Amino acid sequence: MDLNDDPDDDFTQQNKSFRVSQANVPKGHILINLRWKNSELANNLENKITLLYDDDLDDVDFHPRIGLGIIYVSEAELVSQGSSFKRKMVRQRKHNSFKIIVIAEKTNVSSQYYTNLQKFCVLQLGLVLLPIPTQLDGVGLILQLANVGNNPKSNPFIKDKQAFQTRNDADSKKMTLTILQSIPSLGAMSAKLLILNFGSLTDIANASQESLTELVGKSTALRVHSFLNS
Repeated sequence: MDLNDDPDDDFTQQNKSFRVSQANVPKGHILINLRWKNSELANNLENKITLLYDDDLDDVDFHPRIGLGIIYVSEAELVSQGSSFKRKMVRQRKHNSFKIIVIAEKTNVSSQYYTNLQKFCVLQLGLVLLPIPTQLDGVGLILQLANVGNNPKSNPFIKDKQAFQTRNDADSKKMTLTILQSIPSLGAMSAKLLILNFGSLTDIANASQESLTELVGKSTALRVHSFLNS
């Protein structure tokens, strides 16, 4: 499968990706690709956070904070085994404008196709791939990624956040563990230790190097801090 693009289009996309990646996303907001407008995923997100639709995102589905882009692969896209989402990954990996995280719906229907995506995304391109079993889990994961580095107490835009966190505490910890385990050299035990000591992804991101080092060692602490704050 040829995943190369026209050089002129590629140059235009690279410039556009760089501009968007440097956009300062307001707290409590997420930039979202127009392709998701009126979708169930967008509607569920809109109940929790303010969405700003942007037609310049192109290859990126969600831009929750400066420098971070999310490519979202739905169950239908994974089952169809199309090449469009792979082209997105290739272009963004080449441009290196965003820190890219790929979220994929690994359901009972699509799980048989997930291994091929994992090989392509992780082994060939070196991107972070986070599987989620349902679209609602995807909503929670996107919200987690949007709030890393922000102080949730000072974020007035997120609607019913406290109630949402209370209802979904177990799911939140599960998704936090999934994110942490995508960090190179951070195993399940170390990830659980971080969650036990700090509680949330935001608190882990805001933790000092010294406190992280005490739990997981210096080199791993540096990787955790870099991953969550880049």
